[in-house]
Amino acid sequence: DEPDVLLASEGAEPFLWEQIAASLDAVEEQEVRRVVGESIIGACEDIYAEVRALRLIAFEATEATDEVTSRKESVGPPALGLLALEVKQLVEYLRARARAAGV
Repeated sequence: DEPDVLLASEGAEPFLWEQIAASLDAVEEQEVRRVVGESIIGACEDIYAEVRALRLIAFEATEATDEVTSRKESVGPPALGLLALEVKQLVEYLRARARAAGV
């Protein structure tokens, strides 16, 4: 299912309850759930889902950042030279305004 895919793709280990549940047979798991408490386990599972969602968001943001960075690297020297020229012109403009204002 999807959580397993997220875990595998991230190389993350399962959360504690998932490790415990995986090591028990169905009858034992139900007994442990009863002893620990369904509400606590349910809350943990909700937190696990939130953490996975945040991991996915962070992963997607990293991918998007990598994509932007790779496009930036593909911008050749002429584009970088144009940017440097624009910055230089902006600085000159600001200096002229400062002189005109008496600063």
